[in-house]
Amino acid sequence: MSTMFKDWFCLNNRETFTIDPKVNPSDARFYFGRDPLRERMQKQISRAFIDPQVPKIMFYGAYGSGKTQTLYYLAHELRTNAPSSCKGKPHAVYLDIEVQSKSMAEQWHLQMMEALGMATVQSWLQSLFSKSQGFEKEVDKLCGDPNIAMAFKELRGGGDLAFNAWRWLTGQKLAPKELVEIKVTRSLADVGVGDMVVVLQAIGNLARSVDSCLVFFIDEMEELINIKQGDAAESWHQYARKLADNSNFSVGFVIGFNAVTVDEAPKI
Repeated sequence: MSTMFKDWFCLNNRETFTIDPKVNPSDARFYFGRDPLRERMQKQISRAFIDPQVPKIMFYGAYGSGKTQTLYYLAHELRTNAPSSCKGKPHAVYLDIEVQSKSMAEQWHLQMMEALGMATVQSWLQSLFSKSQGFEKEVDKLCGDPNIAMAFKELRGGGDLAFNAWRWLTGQKLAPKELVEIKVTRSLADVGVGDMVVVLQAIGNLARSVDSCLVFFIDEMEELINIKQGDAAESWHQYARKLADNSNFSVGFVIGFNAVTVDEAPKI
Protein backbone atom coordinates (compact mmCIF):
# COMPACT_ATOMS: atom_id res chain seq x y z
CA MET A 1 0.00 0.00 0.00
CA SER A 2 1.42 3.40 -0.97
CA THR A 3 2.27 5.97 1.71
CA MET A 4 0.00 8.53 0.02
CA PHE A 5 -3.00 6.14 0.19
CA LYS A 6 -2.37 5.34 3.86
CA ASP A 7 -2.06 9.02 4.72
CA TRP A 8 -5.21 9.88 2.80
CA PHE A 9 -7.29 7.35 4.75
CA CYS A 10 -5.53 7.94 8.09
CA LEU A 11 -4.18 4.39 8.22
CA ASN A 12 -1.42 5.10 10.68
CA ASN A 13 0.67 1.93 11.14
CA ARG A 14 -2.01 -0.15 9.40
CA GLU A 15 -2.10 -1.97 6.08
CA THR A 16 -5.86 -2.47 5.76
CA PHE A 17 -9.17 -1.11 7.01
CA THR A 18 -9.85 -4.36 8.87
CA ILE A 19 -10.59 -4.03 12.59
CA ASP A 20 -9.70 -7.34 14.22
CA PRO A 21 -8.48 -7.63 17.83
CA LYS A 22 -7.26 -11.16 17.10
CA VAL A 23 -4.77 -9.68 14.63
CA ASN A 24 -4.22 -6.27 16.24
CA PRO A 25 -4.77 -6.52 20.03
CA SER A 26 -5.12 -2.74 20.29
CA ASP A 27 -8.31 -2.98 18.18
CA ALA A 28 -10.08 -4.27 21.27
CA ARG A 29 -10.60 -0.64 22.30
CA PHE A 30 -13.17 -0.12 19.53
CA TYR A 31 -16.91 -0.64 20.04
CA PHE A 32 -19.36 -0.55 17.15
CA GLY A 33 -22.91 -0.37 18.39
CA ARG A 34 -25.50 1.62 20.24
CA ASP A 35 -24.26 3.61 23.21
CA PRO A 36 -27.29 2.69 25.39
CA LEU A 37 -26.48 -1.00 24.88
CA ARG A 38 -22.83 -0.49 25.72
CA GLU A 39 -23.74 1.44 28.87
CA ARG A 40 -26.20 -1.27 29.86
CA MET A 41 -23.57 -4.00 29.54
CA GLN A 42 -21.01 -1.97 31.47
CA LYS A 43 -23.50 -1.31 34.26
CA GLN A 44 -24.40 -5.00 34.43
CA ILE A 45 -20.75 -5.96 34.78
CA SER A 46 -20.20 -3.28 37.42
CA ARG A 47 -23.21 -4.45 39.45
CA ALA A 48 -22.11 -8.07 39.11
CA PHE A 49 -18.95 -7.35 41.11
CA ILE A 50 -21.22 -6.44 44.01
CA ASP A 51 -23.56 -9.41 43.70
CA PRO A 52 -22.67 -12.22 42.93
CA GLN A 53 -19.15 -10.66 43.24
CA VAL A 54 -18.11 -11.68 39.72
CA PRO A 55 -19.84 -11.30 36.33
CA LYS A 56 -22.02 -14.22 35.19
CA ILE A 57 -23.40 -12.89 31.93
CA MET A 58 -24.47 -14.24 28.53
CA PHE A 59 -25.23 -12.15 25.46
CA TYR A 60 -26.27 -13.11 21.96
CA GLY A 61 -26.80 -11.70 18.50
CA ALA A 62 -27.11 -12.65 14.86
CA TYR A 63 -24.10 -13.81 12.86
CA GLY A 64 -21.89 -10.83 11.97
CA SER A 65 -23.53 -8.49 14.47
CA GLY A 66 -20.26 -7.83 16.33
CA LYS A 67 -20.34 -10.24 19.28
CA THR A 68 -16.63 -11.08 19.08
CA GLN A 69 -15.62 -7.44 18.89
CA THR A 70 -17.94 -6.69 21.81
CA LEU A 71 -16.38 -9.45 23.92
CA TYR A 72 -12.91 -8.09 23.21
CA TYR A 73 -14.11 -4.56 23.94
CA LEU A 74 -15.65 -5.53 27.29
CA ALA A 75 -12.47 -7.39 28.27
CA HIS A 76 -10.40 -4.35 27.25
CA GLU A 77 -12.62 -2.00 29.27
CA LEU A 78 -12.39 -4.27 32.28
CA ARG A 79 -8.59 -4.26 32.11
CA THR A 80 -8.16 -0.53 31.46
CA ASN A 81 -11.17 0.99 33.22
CA ALA A 82 -12.16 -1.42 35.95
CA PRO A 83 -15.32 -0.51 37.88
CA SER A 84 -14.83 0.59 41.47
CA SER A 85 -16.95 -2.37 42.56
CA CYS A 86 -14.26 -4.81 41.35
CA LYS A 87 -12.06 -6.00 44.19
CA GLY A 88 -8.57 -6.42 42.81
CA LYS A 89 -7.03 -5.97 39.37
CA PRO A 90 -9.15 -7.68 36.68
CA HIS A 91 -7.46 -10.53 34.85
CA ALA A 92 -9.49 -11.02 31.68
CA VAL A 93 -9.00 -14.22 29.67
CA TYR A 94 -10.49 -14.55 26.16
CA LEU A 95 -11.04 -17.83 24.36
CA ASP A 96 -12.90 -19.22 21.34
CA ILE A 97 -14.54 -22.41 22.52
CA GLU A 98 -14.25 -25.49 20.30
CA VAL A 99 -16.86 -28.25 20.59
CA GLN A 100 -17.28 -31.57 18.79
CA SER A 101 -20.20 -33.98 18.92
CA LYS A 102 -18.53 -36.22 21.52
CA SER A 103 -16.82 -33.47 23.52
CA MET A 104 -17.26 -33.77 27.27
CA ALA A 105 -17.02 -30.93 29.78
CA GLU A 106 -13.39 -31.95 30.35
CA GLN A 107 -12.60 -30.30 26.99
CA TRP A 108 -14.22 -27.05 28.12
CA HIS A 109 -12.21 -27.11 31.35
CA LEU A 110 -8.98 -27.85 29.50
CA GLN A 111 -9.55 -24.99 27.04
CA MET A 112 -10.24 -22.54 29.86
CA MET A 113 -7.18 -23.62 31.79
CA GLU A 114 -4.90 -23.47 28.76
CA ALA A 115 -6.24 -20.00 27.88
CA LEU A 116 -5.46 -18.89 31.44
CA GLY A 117 -2.00 -20.42 31.27
CA MET A 118 0.27 -22.35 33.59
CA ALA A 119 2.69 -19.43 33.96
CA THR A 120 -0.08 -17.13 35.22
CA VAL A 121 -1.16 -19.51 37.98
CA GLN A 122 2.48 -20.13 38.93
CA SER A 123 3.06 -16.37 39.21
CA TRP A 124 0.06 -16.02 41.53
CA LEU A 125 1.35 -18.87 43.68
CA GLN A 126 4.78 -17.27 43.84
CA SER A 127 3.25 -13.91 44.82
CA LEU A 128 1.30 -15.61 47.61
CA PHE A 129 4.44 -17.44 48.75
CA SER A 130 6.41 -14.17 48.84
CA LYS A 131 3.90 -12.30 50.97
CA SER A 132 2.64 -15.11 53.21
CA GLN A 133 4.11 -16.26 56.51
CA GLY A 134 2.32 -19.60 56.21
CA PHE A 135 2.10 -20.48 52.52
CA GLU A 136 0.95 -24.08 52.90
CA LYS A 137 -1.85 -23.19 55.32
CA GLU A 138 -2.96 -20.37 53.02
CA VAL A 139 -3.11 -22.75 50.06
CA ASP A 140 -5.07 -25.31 52.10
CA LYS A 141 -7.61 -22.62 53.02
CA LEU A 142 -7.93 -21.32 49.43
CA CYS A 143 -8.45 -24.78 47.94
CA GLY A 144 -10.59 -26.57 50.51
CA ASP A 145 -9.55 -29.87 48.92
CA PRO A 146 -6.30 -31.65 49.86
CA ASN A 147 -5.64 -32.92 46.34
CA ILE A 148 -6.01 -29.48 44.77
CA ALA A 149 -3.89 -27.93 47.53
CA MET A 150 -1.14 -30.48 46.91
CA ALA A 151 -1.24 -29.82 43.16
CA PHE A 152 -0.91 -26.07 43.84
CA LYS A 153 2.13 -26.63 46.06
CA GLU A 154 3.83 -28.84 43.46
CA LEU A 155 2.97 -26.36 40.70
CA ARG A 156 4.85 -23.57 42.44
CA GLY A 157 7.96 -25.71 42.72
CA GLY A 158 8.73 -25.97 38.99
CA GLY A 159 10.22 -28.80 36.93
CA ASP A 160 8.54 -32.03 35.85
CA LEU A 161 6.47 -32.25 39.03
CA ALA A 162 5.03 -28.81 38.36
CA PHE A 163 4.18 -29.77 34.79
CA ASN A 164 2.38 -32.91 35.96
CA ALA A 165 0.57 -30.90 38.64
CA TRP A 166 -0.64 -28.55 35.91
CA ARG A 167 -1.75 -31.49 33.77
CA TRP A 168 -3.70 -32.79 36.75
CA LEU A 169 -5.37 -29.40 37.34
CA THR A 170 -6.38 -29.21 33.68
CA GLY A 171 -8.13 -32.59 33.95
CA GLN A 172 -5.68 -34.63 31.91
CA LYS A 173 -5.16 -38.26 32.85
CA LEU A 174 -1.94 -39.13 34.66
CA ALA A 175 -0.34 -42.53 35.11
CA PRO A 176 -0.54 -44.03 38.63
CA LYS A 177 3.17 -43.32 39.14
CA GLU A 178 2.68 -39.66 38.20
CA LEU A 179 -0.21 -39.33 40.64
CA VAL A 180 2.01 -40.68 43.41
CA GLU A 181 4.83 -38.29 42.50
CA ILE A 182 2.63 -35.20 42.87
CA LYS A 183 1.03 -36.70 46.02
CA VAL A 184 -2.60 -36.80 44.89
CA THR A 185 -4.90 -39.72 45.56
CA ARG A 186 -6.86 -39.83 42.30
CA SER A 187 -7.31 -38.18 38.91
CA LEU A 188 -9.34 -35.01 38.67
CA ALA A 189 -13.02 -35.51 37.75
CA ASP A 190 -13.04 -39.18 38.79
CA VAL A 191 -16.02 -38.28 40.97
CA GLY A 192 -17.65 -35.85 38.52
CA VAL A 193 -17.35 -32.55 36.66
CA GLY A 194 -17.84 -30.66 39.92
CA ASP A 195 -14.17 -31.33 40.73
CA MET A 196 -13.09 -29.26 37.74
CA VAL A 197 -15.27 -26.31 38.77
CA VAL A 198 -13.80 -26.54 42.28
CA VAL A 199 -10.33 -26.25 40.70
CA LEU A 200 -11.42 -23.11 38.86
CA GLN A 201 -12.87 -21.67 42.06
CA ALA A 202 -9.62 -22.43 43.89
CA ILE A 203 -7.68 -20.60 41.18
CA GLY A 204 -10.13 -17.70 41.48
CA ASN A 205 -9.55 -17.66 45.24
CA LEU A 206 -5.81 -17.70 44.62
CA ALA A 207 -6.13 -14.75 42.23
CA ARG A 208 -8.08 -12.78 44.84
CA SER A 209 -5.50 -13.54 47.50
CA VAL A 210 -2.94 -11.62 45.40
CA ASP A 211 -5.36 -8.80 44.46
CA SER A 212 -6.43 -10.11 41.05
CA CYS A 213 -9.91 -10.97 39.80
CA LEU A 214 -10.32 -13.71 37.20
CA VAL A 215 -12.95 -13.29 34.45
CA PHE A 216 -13.29 -15.45 31.32
CA PHE A 217 -14.67 -14.06 28.06
CA ILE A 218 -15.90 -17.08 26.09
CA ASP A 219 -16.89 -16.78 22.43
CA GLU A 220 -18.56 -19.11 19.90
CA MET A 221 -20.65 -20.87 22.54
CA GLU A 222 -23.26 -21.68 19.89
CA GLU A 223 -20.97 -24.63 19.07
CA LEU A 224 -22.73 -26.47 21.88
CA ILE A 225 -25.30 -27.42 19.26
CA ASN A 226 -22.68 -29.95 18.10
CA ILE A 227 -23.19 -31.98 21.27
CA LYS A 228 -25.23 -35.02 20.25
CA GLN A 229 -24.71 -37.66 22.94
CA GLY A 230 -26.65 -37.66 26.19
CA ASP A 231 -23.68 -38.16 28.55
CA ALA A 232 -21.68 -35.42 26.85
CA ALA A 233 -24.60 -32.99 26.98
CA GLU A 234 -25.18 -33.75 30.66
CA SER A 235 -21.52 -33.15 31.51
CA TRP A 236 -21.58 -29.71 29.84
CA HIS A 237 -24.86 -28.89 31.54
CA GLN A 238 -23.51 -29.84 34.97
CA TYR A 239 -20.28 -27.90 34.44
CA ALA A 240 -22.18 -24.76 33.37
CA ARG A 241 -24.70 -25.12 36.20
CA LYS A 242 -22.01 -25.45 38.87
CA LEU A 243 -20.01 -22.58 37.39
CA ALA A 244 -23.13 -20.39 37.54
CA ASP A 245 -24.06 -21.48 41.07
CA ASN A 246 -24.02 -18.98 43.93
CA SER A 247 -21.21 -20.95 45.54
CA ASN A 248 -18.92 -19.65 42.78
CA PHE A 249 -18.05 -16.08 43.69
CA SER A 250 -14.41 -16.14 42.58
CA VAL A 251 -14.46 -16.86 38.80
CA GLY A 252 -16.46 -14.65 36.45
CA PHE A 253 -17.55 -15.36 32.91
CA VAL A 254 -19.07 -13.46 29.99
CA ILE A 255 -20.36 -15.79 27.28
CA GLY A 256 -21.30 -14.83 23.72
CA PHE A 257 -23.24 -17.00 21.30
CA ASN A 258 -24.86 -16.73 17.89
CA ALA A 259 -28.67 -16.46 18.04
CA VAL A 260 -31.32 -14.07 16.76
CA THR A 261 -33.51 -14.68 19.82
CA VAL A 262 -32.69 -16.26 23.17
CA ASP A 263 -34.89 -19.22 22.24
CA GLU A 264 -32.29 -20.12 19.61
CA ALA A 265 -29.61 -20.59 22.25
CA PRO A 266 -28.14 -24.10 22.54
CA LYS A 267 -30.36 -26.11 24.88
CA ILE A 268 -27.46 -26.85 27.22
